[in-house]
Amino acid sequence: MGAEPDTNAAIWRSSEIAGAWTAESLVPGGWHLSYDPVRSDDPVVAAAAWERVADREDPEAARKGAHRSHEEQARRADHLRYLIPLGQQLAYLRSARFEGIDVYWKRLEYLIYGGYRPA
Repeated sequence: MGAEPDTNAAIWRSSEIAGAWTAESLVPGGWHLSYDPVRSDDPVVAAAAWERVADREDPEAARKGAHRSHEEQARRADHLRYLIPLGQQLAYLRSARFEGIDVYWKRLEYLIYGGYRPA
């Protein structure tokens, strides 16, 4: 059996390239802001905090989550597999020479983060 390609590395590398491309396409002083879900590096946070709060806020979603079809479960697993940790996202912005990098809003795993292209 052959080794599977590291699709996460490919996705993360494309995110890094996109950050550099964005920096080059912005006028000096222009801002790049992203609204994305991110993966927690701590599985306890993801399971105990994010999922419990989300289930409490939307009990119907919690019920649906417990009764997903095989296709829905595969789609969710695929989505979760490609989430990138926040630290890595911010590192991409730093490597593209953005400044003023910060998280400007966060709610569970969803956040708005970004920075600006220096003049």
